[in-house]
Amino acid sequence: LRESPALMVASKLLQKGKKVIAHDMAYKAGDELALPRTEQKLAVVELEALLKEADVLVLMHGIPEYKQACAKSAKPCVDLTTIPE
Repeated sequence: LRESPALMVASKLLQKGKKVIAHDMAYKAGDELALPRTEQKLAVVELEALLKEADVLVLMHGIPEYKQACAKSAKPCVDLTTIPE
């Protein structure tokens, strides 16, 4: 598995003691993703479950479905896709 920026962010948050769950269209709910430079795994959940369970949404991809979910949610959404490279 490549060391994607999303996995690096998840790894850093977990190291800080935060609970992190994820949705990725390339994986199915119940999958666990190995995180770079750590023994920890990231749980993949259905998008609806993530929207219900999360306290904060962090948008790491400009996928329209994700942007729409953030726009409709009353929860804080941090859109990291707008940060220039």
